[in-house]
This record gives sequence, structure tokens and C-alpha cells, in this order.
Amino acid sequence: MLEIAYNYPYNSSQFNNQVIESPTMIDRETVTAAFDDYRPDPNDAMFEVLTEPEPAVVAIRVGDCSPAGFRDLYRLLSATTDAHDTVHLYEETVDWTARSALSNCYGILPDLRRGSSFDIGRYAAVGDSVWARGLFDCWRAIAPVWPVSPDEMRYFGPGEREAARTWVRTGELPVDRGKESQ
Repeated sequence: MLEIAYNYPYNSSQFNNQVIESPTMIDRETVTAAFDDYRPDPNDAMFEVLTEPEPAVVAIRVGDCSPAGFRDLYRLLSATTDAHDTVHLYEETVDWTARSALSNCYGILPDLRRGSSFDIGRYAAVGDSVWARGLFDCWRAIAPVWPVSPDEMRYFGPGEREAARTWVRTGELPVDRGKESQ
């Protein structure tokens, strides 16, 4: 008998000690079921939900990413889309490192599997590192062919949080917008 073992920061006990009878191969259905049954530790969250008065806007602060974190985020985005037809996303990625940016690779499979279950209208990213900006630029470059792509996306510097939140809520840029963003 072979326990599920992946190159992820979770051990098999977090997958309900699911055991597989195959000595050589783990099939896709077993892997999918294991991930779908996983419940993240609430103290180890990928993102923090920020207070947002506009119900069609999801505002989050993102740290290092995880498969479970993407699953939780996509449930939130899907529920908001169901309620409002479109979700607008405000995302803070302040203090990101190379590890933070690379941990977004955990989102590739969830993007492909669940990306069509929600619709992102406006997406505002607030960041302060080359890693956050680089990931934003990569996403914008693949947006025409990627299943999770907002209709509009903008990057803002950390001093422009309010401008970013105003834009994601209304689609209008404040007149006094600083020079930090592009």
C-alpha cells in the first residue's frame, strides 16, 4: 500500500490518511479527491479578506500561495460572481519575495479547472516589489489565452491603495493619482 505523497507542504494526514492500493501509480481521480477533501488550517491562510463596502468587490491581501488557498479564493470569487454576475478584485501583494511570486504556480491547475466558474471584471493589484510587478506583467501577457483573465487590470504602487480601491469599485481613476503606477 502506498500513501499519497506529493511535493507540497502538506502531509498525508491532511488528506484524511487516504491510502492507495496501487504499488506504482496514483490516478488523477484519487489526487483530485484528495485535494477536494482537504480543509486548510485557518491559521495558515493564503490570503486575508479586507473590509470592502461594495458587495461585488472582493478585497484581499495575499501572502504565499497554496493549492488550498486557491481553492478557497475561487470559492469566494465564484460565490460573488453568482450573486453579482461579475466580481471585481482588489489584491494587495505588498512585501512579496521570489518565493511569494513563485508560489503562484500552485494556481495553474485551479485556474484551468475552475477558472470558468467566475468572471473578473476589474482587477487592481497593489504591490511594491519586482516580483509582484513581474507576475502582474506575466498575467497580463497571457490574459488573452488564460481561463482566469480580468476584463481590465491595473497595477498600483503601495502609496496608491485608495486610488486602486476607487478604480476597482467604480472603474474611474482619481484625478490626483500619483506617478507610482502604470
